[in-house]
Amino acid sequence: MENIVTYLTAVLLERQIVVFESNIAYLSAIVLSLQPLLLPFSWQSLLLPVVPVDKQDLLEAPVPFVIGMLTKTRDIRAKCGSLVRINAYKDDVKNAGSFPRLPNAKALTRDLEGPHARIRRFGVQFGSDSCPIYEISSEERQEAAVFAEKVRQHLMALTSELAYFMISDVGSATSVGILMRDAFVESFEEGEDRDFIDQWTQSQMFELYADWVQHN
Repeated sequence: MENIVTYLTAVLLERQIVVFESNIAYLSAIVLSLQPLLLPFSWQSLLLPVVPVDKQDLLEAPVPFVIGMLTKTRDIRAKCGSLVRINAYKDDVKNAGSFPRLPNAKALTRDLEGPHARIRRFGVQFGSDSCPIYEISSEERQEAAVFAEKVRQHLMALTSELAYFMISDVGSATSVGILMRDAFVESFEEGEDRDFIDQWTQSQMFELYADWVQHN
């Protein structure tokens, strides 16, 4: 669970992330699962579930990305030194110390442990010939929805007062608003929580969400 929350945190901060997993079904599922987990936010940069070895130069792209790779050659290792590396086959995350933790990460981890454990029990046969990874039962779908909803509630709690930090020009013919970003950041406790919010509010996904809040 801790690694899942760390993975999510790296994505929220729009880091450069590479996911390694030799099973192509698992690999694509791990990368594509980010979209529903981020709601109501949305990833705004490069997202490639499976990248062939001959396209490894994408690991040097100067933008945030989440890239899935089936193999880890010597050249690929050399290109990944500073990247956040999700070694799914080892259940391991590298370079996680390069960014602050998600506020109340321990509470989120506890909230997710129940549905996570139940999903793992359901997934004993995942990927077998008799139960392909893309075929899930109604019970699995329900637990996945519970898992995603708990993540959504956590992210919404972090932004619950965002509208109070917006200034609108009511005299304008069109809706114009300004986010008092510094004030919003300073509303969080000084330390790692504030460091996370400071970086998060500079991401493309946060800017897009703040614009949506402004107009709704």
